[in-house]
Amino acid sequence: MSKVNNVRLPNAATTGYSPEQFNQLVRSLEQVIFQLNNTYTPVTSDNVNQNISFYEGGGTSALVNAGQTALLPHGAFHDTTTQTAAAISTPYAVTFNTTDHTYATYVGTPTSRIYVDVSGVYNYEFSLQLDKTAGATGNIWVWPRINGSDIADSATRLAIQGTTAEAVAAWNFLLDVNAGDYFELMWAVDDDRIRIQAEPATAFCPAIPSAILTVTLESALG
Repeated sequence: MSKVNNVRLPNAATTGYSPEQFNQLVRSLEQVIFQLNNTYTPVTSDNVNQNISFYEGGGTSALVNAGQTALLPHGAFHDTTTQTAAAISTPYAVTFNTTDHTYATYVGTPTSRIYVDVSGVYNYEFSLQLDKTAGATGNIWVWPRINGSDIADSATRLAIQGTTAEAVAAWNFLLDVNAGDYFELMWAVDDDRIRIQAEPATAFCPAIPSAILTVTLESALG
């Protein structure tokens, strides 16, 4: 945008209010607005990829963190194997052998651990395909852990009804997580015939994963 040129300013008033001076001021403002409208050019040289690269690695640490947050860390994971409990009343961690989407989140070792690279409040949403192969009604407990520690007041118990019964456990946890922390989804049963079951694709529908987990950043830590 060029500077404003050749705008005649109104004459100084020699007395109080002057209609002539007021009209001169209106004409001057019209010229300024006209020049601004005709000389403004939008910036067209922004390079989105360069900006993202700057935020991710080329700027200050504060800008790096801001850029990572703007790009919304997220992950989607699932498992294609049937998961079983070797013993009753024993905690086990749900595993994930497939990564569907990921940015600043990833599956660690063992594959039950889901790490984040950016601190924040995360939404962990899951679904488990539950099955009971034999026997009467049994129970399964499900709860979250962060860095190997159970989250207080977070467990849920489901009753699986009878032989060859199927059910879906699906809900979410909103948790404060620091960069480098890992999340695990835990489960335990009172009947080892309860399992988290995967099923192959059929002619009319895709395969059924035993477990599905999505991870999304909801907010920066307060």
